[in-house]
Amino acid sequence: MVGIPGTEERLALAEIEDRLRRVRARFNLYTVQHNFYGLGTALSLGIALLVVGAFALSAWLFTLIAWPLLALLAFWLLFFLRRGIAGWTDLNAAARRIDVRAGLKERLSTLVAQLTAGIIGKPPPSSLWPHLLADNTDRLPEWEVKKIAPRRVPWSFCRSSLRYCLLFLSLWFPCFLLRQNQILSLWLIFRPCCLNCLSVRGR
Repeated sequence: MVGIPGTEERLALAEIEDRLRRVRARFNLYTVQHNFYGLGTALSLGIALLVVGAFALSAWLFTLIAWPLLALLAFWLLFFLRRGIAGWTDLNAAARRIDVRAGLKERLSTLVAQLTAGIIGKPPPSSLWPHLLADNTDRLPEWEVKKIAPRRVPWSFCRSSLRYCLLFLSLWFPCFLLRQNQILSLWLIFRPCCLNCLSVRGR
């Protein structure tokens, strides 16, 4: 039987599976981060355009532009959601990616395919099974988690920072214009009084 509890075979399988799950978690984390930053960039650009358009365009023109823009944002939301689901990595896909990156020549993916098919507790599928397991155990140092999926800041983080700056500017610009209008209004109110005071002093 394959994977009898307490045997060296079961311990080796547990070590391989544990490392594979950690690598898969890294792969999926990168996928979530990449799609989240991409969606955030699209939403930030859309919000920035809506905020600027609300202050810079007429009501009719803003309404004409806002609805297609909102539809486009909804499309981007569905697009990134679908891409995130499609890019989600299971154990078999993670094993294939590790095979490519570590040059294992499908050794790991072959072993994982047997495990996911429910080989534990069943007779070995082939007389080569012990050799496949021993080969994968010996090659564990070749696909350490840090080598295959190192911790890193996704490249889309730069776009994320840019979108927050753009969103800040888009929110700050209307406030700046409003403050300028308030200052101008106050100046127009107090201007006659100031001119009267200057004319009285001039006499």
